[in-house]
Amino acid sequence: MFTRKKLFSLLAAMVLVTGSSFAVLKSRNDYTWTIGQLQKVNFSPVLSRCLLPFMHENAKQVRLNQSEFQKSCVIPYINGAWLNTDWLLRTPKMIDQMARDKLMEKLPGQDQWPVYYPPALSAAKSVIENDSQNVKSLVIVKLPKDKPPADTERGERLYGRMGLLYLPNAYVVPGGIFNEMYGWDSYFIIRGMLESAAYLYQHPKSKIFVSEKGQPKLVQLSKEQAYAKARELFYLAKGMVDNHIFEIDFYGGFVLNGNRSYYLTRSQPPLFMAEALAVYNFYEQYAEKLNLKYQETLAAEPVKAKKVLGKQAMQIQVGGYLDWAYRNYGLPGFHTPENFKEWLSQEVLPAGLIYFNYWIKPDEIYRGWNPYNSVQNGANPRVLTVRKDGKNYRLYTYGTEGYGAAAETIKSTQAQNRLLYQDAAEFFKKHPDQNPDKIYLNGQLTQNFYAADRAIRASGYDLSGRYGPQGQRALDYGNVALTSLLYKMSDQLKQVMSIGFGENIPRVYKYTGQALTRWQKQTKVAVNQLLWQQEANELGFYSDRLAKDVKNAPLHPYPVKTDKQVKYYPYGTMFYPGWAGLASEDRNYESLRYAMKKLPVQEDKVTGNNNWSKGHCLILHGQCEQVAMIGNYGIQTSLMATGNQWDYPYTWAPVNYFAAGALMHLLPSVSGKKQELIRGELDKIERGWLSAVDLYFANTGRIIEKYNVISPVKEIDATRGYSKAQVGFGWSNAVYMLFYRNLANS
Repeated sequence: MFTRKKLFSLLAAMVLVTGSSFAVLKSRNDYTWTIGQLQKVNFSPVLSRCLLPFMHENAKQVRLNQSEFQKSCVIPYINGAWLNTDWLLRTPKMIDQMARDKLMEKLPGQDQWPVYYPPALSAAKSVIENDSQNVKSLVIVKLPKDKPPADTERGERLYGRMGLLYLPNAYVVPGGIFNEMYGWDSYFIIRGMLESAAYLYQHPKSKIFVSEKGQPKLVQLSKEQAYAKARELFYLAKGMVDNHIFEIDFYGGFVLNGNRSYYLTRSQPPLFMAEALAVYNFYEQYAEKLNLKYQETLAAEPVKAKKVLGKQAMQIQVGGYLDWAYRNYGLPGFHTPENFKEWLSQEVLPAGLIYFNYWIKPDEIYRGWNPYNSVQNGANPRVLTVRKDGKNYRLYTYGTEGYGAAAETIKSTQAQNRLLYQDAAEFFKKHPDQNPDKIYLNGQLTQNFYAADRAIRASGYDLSGRYGPQGQRALDYGNVALTSLLYKMSDQLKQVMSIGFGENIPRVYKYTGQALTRWQKQTKVAVNQLLWQQEANELGFYSDRLAKDVKNAPLHPYPVKTDKQVKYYPYGTMFYPGWAGLASEDRNYESLRYAMKKLPVQEDKVTGNNNWSKGHCLILHGQCEQVAMIGNYGIQTSLMATGNQWDYPYTWAPVNYFAAGALMHLLPSVSGKKQELIRGELDKIERGWLSAVDLYFANTGRIIEKYNVISPVKEIDATRGYSKAQVGFGWSNAVYMLFYRNLANS
């Protein structure tokens, strides 16, 4: 007789049946776990609980099809992870835990964790003290009144050391060693939480994972509980957008790379307007169904906010931030929003315009914490001017205000990262032809190198080999992904103006809208004139482009020498113009066809002793590896094997998201066989990503930040970047839920 206890013991004894795999994939839709005798295997408690209902008396195996596995295991894990403080959720009352930095090593003798708050908000100190469970473990510090330049001693003391930056609302972290609120990660997390909320509404008798005494527990929700969880996810998503508004308004005019002091000099891919509109659109669709009400977290009185929200995870400890700030900044007509349209017009739009200008104004930069009164003349390091055929065009890159080595690298908790700069210096010493601009001089890396390194980190695609073997040319190229994101952001700014004000758009915003339209026209021309890469008699695709006169630098990243010519290889960002609406139908479709084309995977890898292996095909299983960008497990990040985590053989959620978005943008404009082909490739991308996540989850009970496209069950082993799998994981969860819904609807 099989008792519940015995079933658990049998599940705990499931064994490896194919090398390193628990689950055998009999087909794309069939998973099998075999019961054996290898007691040394530590089976996942998450899997043991979700597989238990499928374990039958006298069974020798557990077998599920992929759909059953998704609904019974993966989706309950994702839907529960967002709201689980043991996993991804961080609430104001967890300030002690949030302050702990997992990326940077503590200084010798350091026994407290610094927490910084804006100089304009003195009341924040008492809030932090009240939230702390062990205030003696924290050092609570007001930021200096004047923002110090990064190349000064004061700047080094602030930006070169660890410290949490206070945010007013709860947030979800990516997972693993990433214990802070990030920039572009948060966009995906917000989208994922909203997808989970929609799923719970549509499937009100779902199960989700919760924590009980630190252990995962699978619980059955009632309809009322499912709706309550959906509302909680929505308010959490809205609060995270408000956190980004707070960052823009009080930490220097941009969404931070993350809320740590060493991120105060750089941003990340700009998706702020997209996340705000995602929250608004969800409200429009589900307001009546879920009884959603507007909740103010930035300009409301604290007592009122507590009464309305009534949830510990959502409590707002101090209000009045923007009410105070906007009056002092002199913004006309500000009043506390009372609904979501006013939220867009009063809070999202002013912050969005400040953030947009941070990227695109060629001769303006923000010098202080307060971007509304600290604009000064100066060359914007994010704006590039490219001259072609007698005309000037503008492109954009991830310039930062940082100086010197990135603190989170030289003081990293990851041994591999601490060696990056030492390895780079030794590389340039051995390969002087890669150092035409003296980025390595007198035995030292120069500021030019460190500026490029910081730009790569701001791009989110850190690290890859597309800007040279050490990333040394990152600031020399107009970035196709960033330029596309800014184009989309300009569209979203105009959309928010229309929603927020209706027909009564204030005159100042009418002029702003006209200026945005002019900028869009110029940018669309620039992208299609400069960033479309096409060789004679070949299909074309979008790529970054050299914007500066740099000796020995290729016109586009990833040149590959053939017998007849130099050709360029694509990168995963090739789909951004299609997603943003910058690409014509023909070019969007041509990019897709190029992504379907098999090419030899090129090895371009710096190995031990800085030996540089390049210019030949990667040999796997005794033969030249040839693959297309669109593979069996989603989009390859590139077809260059460099050892970097943002290159072959890794696939990432953002790469798949933007590629799928480009094809979805294309679908309505085509028909017949062309539409059939596009649908097939879109299906391949989405199902491929789901299968990668499912396979790894079926073996480990975990979701990670990136997957190996050769075999998703294979453990991550990048030689540059985070070499081991980071578990959680925010954007992987999000894109899984987005693709799951897309496939269900189709």
